[in-house]
Amino acid sequence: MKKKYQNHGACFICTSPYQLIGAIGIAKKLDTDSDLYISGEFPGYDVIADRLRKYDLFDNVLVADSKEVMAKGKLASIKMTFFSEKSLSAFLPEDASYDSCYVSSRSTLKATMLGVLRKRNPDMRRIVFEDGLGTYSGKDTLIRASSTRGKIEKLLGRDLDDPSKIDIMAFLPELVSLPGALSNKEIKQQPRIELNDESRAMLADVFGTGDAQVIDEKYIIFDSKRRGDDLDLLSAEEKDIMDRCYEIVKKYAGDDVVCKPHPKSTEESSAGIKIYPNQGIPMEALYLGMNGLEDRVLVSHVSTAIFTPKIILDCEPRVICLHKILKGNVISENFTGIYEMFRNTYRDKDRVIAPESIEELEDQLKRF
Repeated sequence: MKKKYQNHGACFICTSPYQLIGAIGIAKKLDTDSDLYISGEFPGYDVIADRLRKYDLFDNVLVADSKEVMAKGKLASIKMTFFSEKSLSAFLPEDASYDSCYVSSRSTLKATMLGVLRKRNPDMRRIVFEDGLGTYSGKDTLIRASSTRGKIEKLLGRDLDDPSKIDIMAFLPELVSLPGALSNKEIKQQPRIELNDESRAMLADVFGTGDAQVIDEKYIIFDSKRRGDDLDLLSAEEKDIMDRCYEIVKKYAGDDVVCKPHPKSTEESSAGIKIYPNQGIPMEALYLGMNGLEDRVLVSHVSTAIFTPKIILDCEPRVICLHKILKGNVISENFTGIYEMFRNTYRDKDRVIAPESIEELEDQLKRF
């Protein structure tokens, strides 16, 4: 006899702090109950989950160690898809069923959970919400399955990519362009978190961004990944050029500048700039608790963190992109389209600049 499920309102599946911030903003506006599932793919996920349980945002907050539930390798991923109920037994309650499921990407874990939940409720809506710059890439890889996975899911009677059962939302819906069957989809406005004293206090508590972690400096430099190995984004010569740029920033900023290294860096800039100490706190969370954000100056080669305030808060700090200074660098060339797209979202486009030389960078800083 087929088991009957009592559908709950909604659920969210999150694997990053960015996704959590999006889920919190949506949950605050929902008029239905909701559960939150967090897969431990970022530092401190279990602590954040405990803190979230103190608030009335979600009925249940469930967590899983990603090492225990995530499949490694293509064969393991396929096996997880075929034996999905068993694979998720420690994470997904056996009676869980929802009217809608909010997911921002299509990882193996999320697709497997979607498959189980769609089997329990064939009418469940799949709502794709913001996942950073990937949302604006013009590709549908966050939404649609690979051809192999898609065939397996259809074989199992789980067509998760049926456009009629998918809704899409983003912070900047006017920038989202999708190909194929999704091209005519209406992209809805994703609600942003309304920042007031109460929400700031809650977010500071949840993400651990108390007074000791606040960035007070006006200039914030986001350094590129430095590892001294094949995973470096920059050559030794290019790192030296970036350090010279940072030194110019320090010349005009004085002590009012801090550098936030890439989370995967094992080396630091040699520009002699103060390093932000706590790499475990996501920048998105720091922005949410930052006073005077529009008065800050964000500097980077190609870090997408410089555009996050505009995306999640519709806030417009000054931005200095250094990608044009590294001529011939592939990463720089690929970043040009992203830079132009987000510069065009600014109401005051003069607040976003991309100097083409160190000399031009210095001229711009003099004007600041």
